[in-house]
Amino acid sequence: MAKDGPTPLHCKTDIFKNGKQLCVATGNSQAAEQWVRTIARQASTRVDWHYFGGRVNVLHLGDDASRQRAIAKVKELASQLNGQVISIDGIPFDRNDSTTQAGTDNTNSSSPGSGEKKLSHP
Repeated sequence: MAKDGPTPLHCKTDIFKNGKQLCVATGNSQAAEQWVRTIARQASTRVDWHYFGGRVNVLHLGDDASRQRAIAKVKELASQLNGQVISIDGIPFDRNDSTTQAGTDNTNSSSPGSGEKKLSHP
């Protein structure tokens, strides 16, 4: 149960089962919920999130063009998250480092395994 407001809905089943990891971040559930909804809306793509190991695990479901839009939007909106983006597309992210090249390597884009606690997003 969320301690920072109403508990967000669970991660959408199709995204949870078939989505590929887009980014990992820290943040409370309400901050993550609003941030991920903004990414989805502004990038016109399907993303959702759930907690995994105490981290916000954002998943993407769609084609490569959609994924690239989502990656660009995560970078653009990283400073607006009431938390911290740890990695994008499996690559450590430093919002102060303009050389971060997330989005160029999809080697760590696996979907989550079973047994994870989902607290999250419509």
